[in-house]
Amino acid sequence: MPDQGARSRGGHWQGYSTLFVYRGEPLQGALKLQQERDKHGFTIGYGWDNLCLARMYLYAGMLTEAEKALNNADHFKEVHYNTSFREDQYRFMLKTLKLVLAEYRIRSFQFEHPNYWLSLDWWKFSPGWYFQKYSTLYQLADELAANPEREMVYYHLFHTENIISFDELWEIISRFSRGFFEKTLAEFKRTDPRSNLRRYYDYFLGRLRYEDGDPDKAYDQLTEALSDPAIDKIRERMLMARIHQVCATIAREKDWQPQYQFHLNELYRLYPQLIPFSEIEMKFRLDISALSDEDHTGRIGEIVEELQSFRLEADPDLEGDFPTLQLRRAEDKLI
Repeated sequence: MPDQGARSRGGHWQGYSTLFVYRGEPLQGALKLQQERDKHGFTIGYGWDNLCLARMYLYAGMLTEAEKALNNADHFKEVHYNTSFREDQYRFMLKTLKLVLAEYRIRSFQFEHPNYWLSLDWWKFSPGWYFQKYSTLYQLADELAANPEREMVYYHLFHTENIISFDELWEIISRFSRGFFEKTLAEFKRTDPRSNLRRYYDYFLGRLRYEDGDPDKAYDQLTEALSDPAIDKIRERMLMARIHQVCATIAREKDWQPQYQFHLNELYRLYPQLIPFSEIEMKFRLDISALSDEDHTGRIGEIVEELQSFRLEADPDLEGDFPTLQLRRAEDKLI
């Protein structure tokens, strides 16, 4: 765990927060860090603590908590003492997480509301989300363009001076010149001596190929990265989940049902927190066999009606091995 007596805590949790995210344990990491942040209070490192908290809450799907942490970081004047991270890096990470938050707000609302464009809340809140998304993106583009070390520090994956994760990097570069990044990352893959990073370069190149309209080659490259025997199935859950997400998207478009079902279930198994933000519709089996006759005729109708308000579709002919959602009574509640 990070050194609890350090006068500057940003350098510790900056790395630890990404490890919790990569392992698929963002909430566990957030709860640990929040205790440390509250214990230290408004001292050096409070701003960094909130940035790292926001990152972990984002990937835990707790957007409100992430927004609170980002606001705390934004309004705190961090003193960069006894750390290699500078003010410009602090602000860059802040803006990157604001971009991710805005994008996740949009995706989560669309996930929960099948006819979101008819919702008054959509027209009330979405203009602000889109404004934050694009204004932040333009700011990040300007900062990257003005940074002479951008290729080494940001595009060179897992550089010691890089303060954003590979997943956060994708949220930025996916909206710019794909040809440039495909060429740049292919060169890094060829020259980077760290063999364990080749699957990360393949992941980026596969996604870029898919965005360029070549889903077949993208699928082959992504599944090749997924089959790398050196992949760490504990510490690289985020990478595996993202690969399954893109492969599921491709399989759905190509109508490859066995592959679609496999990748969808693997995404859910590895990182279920990503489902609401992945633009993929998850399939479940609803099991109500544990409910009494009274539940079936009473409260169950209310639950089904509530479920129908989400982006869920009932398919009585559903075949295949999908996760099962079981409703049962515990004391006076249905769970």
